[in-house]
Amino acid sequence: MAFHRGDMGNPQGQHRELISDCFACGASLASDLVDSVESYEPIVMDWLSGISAAVMSGTPSATDLDNLSVMRQLALLLLSRCSTVKLHDHVCRELAVPPIELVNGKLGFESRLLAERHHVIQLIGWLMMDLEPRLRSAWRAKGVRYNHMFKDFDRAPQFYLEIVESFANWRAR
Repeated sequence: MAFHRGDMGNPQGQHRELISDCFACGASLASDLVDSVESYEPIVMDWLSGISAAVMSGTPSATDLDNLSVMRQLALLLLSRCSTVKLHDHVCRELAVPPIELVNGKLGFESRLLAERHHVIQLIGWLMMDLEPRLRSAWRAKGVRYNHMFKDFDRAPQFYLEIVESFANWRAR
């Protein structure tokens, strides 16, 4: 969140005691009510917490870094505006959760609404927990095309390459 950046470098701005204070009015943003996160599957939240802890420890393993790389690619696919990429709808159907309306426009993940980020990261976690069969199911259902799974993914981890390469023969759907 970048709410505090509006007054950076501006000595004429509103005086703030803490960085968690609003730059415009000085109100504390830390004391605001926080929306609760709806957990689709507790096991997914546990997996996401584990990878978060590994990153926050400052010494993530090579596997953790590979997982994060694939997670980034899945986020791009889930948020794609391309009419032939329907991965978001497919995963929502599989999880039996209603798809949420995604903000239009080319936005970075960090700039999206909090509810949208929580929704998408849970979809990613669900895919990652059993990636090969779940990605295969999406591919077979035409939720994502083979070529999109590689698009702009220059340094894809070996495990991801092996999974996606198995989808090369579209006749095998």
